[in-house]
Amino acid sequence: LFKFLFQSTEALESRLRALRVSVFGAATVAYNSMHVRMGDSADGSALGNNFFTPVRDARFSLAHAFEGISCVAGSSSLPLFVATDNAALKTAISAHNISRLLGSDHTVGLEVRRSFSRAVVHGCSDCMVNTVHKHNFSAESIEGIFADLGFLAGGRDFFSMGRKSNYATVVQAWRGPTTRNIPYPDDCAHPNKHGIC
Repeated sequence: LFKFLFQSTEALESRLRALRVSVFGAATVAYNSMHVRMGDSADGSALGNNFFTPVRDARFSLAHAFEGISCVAGSSSLPLFVATDNAALKTAISAHNISRLLGSDHTVGLEVRRSFSRAVVHGCSDCMVNTVHKHNFSAESIEGIFADLGFLAGGRDFFSMGRKSNYATVVQAWRGPTTRNIPYPDDCAHPNKHGIC
């Protein structure tokens, strides 16, 4: 149904190629992708708690997000493109700054650091604001949403973290039923059927 309702334009495809070049250095690099939906009121959200932000929309901590990203990135030698609704997480990934997520007194092993360093993001983090909350439905904002969705859909494997993510649902529809769309488990003590954490 999604393929019937949505057809990508050459302008969008061109934008996606340019994004891949800017992030990976070439448009043809294979990568995995992951959407991390932490919630509009989670620690590190650019929205903050205000009248428009659901007070209880905090799905997990920055430390749990780090755990998930490191685990997924460590399951493959491919780079991992991460899209998230959380400004602090995006900034930490961009700078490969683990202490921003775990605190300066927390140490992690070299292999975990290597895994986390394979995670990449694109765009700014201080400008991350949900267009719905801002009522900003400009062409540029909408194109940015579709560019993120397309970038996620282009991953060899797609991972999603955070319950009830419309982004993840659209990405899975865009990718189609024959691709690997893997939800990251809420609890690593109970690995998912794909053996990822």
